[in-house]
Amino acid sequence: MSSSLFESEFDAVTNQEWMDKIVKDLKGASYEKLNWNLDANTIIHPFYTQERNKEFDTTIHQEIVSQLKANSWLIIQDLKGAPKDEIEKALASDVSIIQRSEKDELLNKSSISCEITSKESLQSIRSKYLDIKLYTDPIKNWIEGNTQYVDLDLLLENDLNLSISSSPFHNAGADDILELALLLSSLNEYLHHLRSHEKTPKEINIEVAIGINFYSGVAKLRSLRILLKKLLDAYQLNGVKINIIASTSSYYNSHCDQHTNLLRHTTMGLSAVLGACDGLKISPFDNGSSLSYRMARNIQHLLKEEAYIDKVQDMMAGSYFIEELTLTFIDKVWESFREMEDREGLLKGLKSGEIKEVLNQQHQQRVKGYNAEENTMIGVNKFGLADENVTKKTKVSEDDRPWVLPSITLSTTI
Repeated sequence: MSSSLFESEFDAVTNQEWMDKIVKDLKGASYEKLNWNLDANTIIHPFYTQERNKEFDTTIHQEIVSQLKANSWLIIQDLKGAPKDEIEKALASDVSIIQRSEKDELLNKSSISCEITSKESLQSIRSKYLDIKLYTDPIKNWIEGNTQYVDLDLLLENDLNLSISSSPFHNAGADDILELALLLSSLNEYLHHLRSHEKTPKEINIEVAIGINFYSGVAKLRSLRILLKKLLDAYQLNGVKINIIASTSSYYNSHCDQHTNLLRHTTMGLSAVLGACDGLKISPFDNGSSLSYRMARNIQHLLKEEAYIDKVQDMMAGSYFIEELTLTFIDKVWESFREMEDREGLLKGLKSGEIKEVLNQQHQQRVKGYNAEENTMIGVNKFGLADENVTKKTKVSEDDRPWVLPSITLSTTI
């Protein structure tokens, strides 16, 4: 039986035949102009066929589908620091998980999850609230300056779920490849510590930032499932529940014409759900008004109820371009992760300042690319106002500890 719908009706077309047709249609224009760079060393071409790793493409799809809990995704909202009444509004709007911090006022509801940074906070909250879910990410809290050191022993507490976030790296300027490599290194630090204490995680929440590169966002999430499986297999952890949560990036937020962030977060959200995330967290388009929280929820409702994106599992399977991009991510991220481990791991790189310097370099290169119009960002260097520009905002802790990453955002005056 033919595996292709049209295989018996049309002759196969070779790569060279496609190339000849494209060059002819370009009428003398450079074919290389159709390429774009995933990173400094990886070129993405304008067309792909099924010729590369056909069997592996099928394996990727099967692995993604086997990990998915359902066609749909959980609607998640970050309400850390938000007024208490926003919790009730979110609960009334079919939000599945509401994220709060240990400093916020809490409600004893199973849909609320709380981030814990210390054993003292854990004991205090555990004595008052029985139903809320508790999670911790010691490396993230250390990087962001919320704690003085990485308290890996928090991972040994029975009531805490393990959480790992790539957002600190993403917001500091990491490209998608480095971001995922640092995420894997964070998880590796946690798994190594747990194994040394003969503990096994039951559930792991993986939070990944999604930026404005639509196709990279899709491939990023699809490749992550394969990468996580490779790492967990190395620890012989086959029964661990993995929840992949996509979070729309604040790195690309406009700080003047904030309503353009609605468009950016919508495309980021669409990229995330097409990449088959288990949960989606869309950021407010401003600093956190009641309207922006409501719009963040409604974007997800539109993707479900109007666009019907939740009706198909792994919607992007079979796209030769997406499959090639997914394979590229797998190869490049795993290579970067292995190189980092060969240099004694994430924590050493953070303490020495090496990782911070690499992130800052990547951020500077990206800003330079937008200023030189080598890369396009709508509303910044294309279709923008006359007085807009791309600047860098850097914020470090007051004592300038070398391991605290700069809170860098791409600021635009539009």
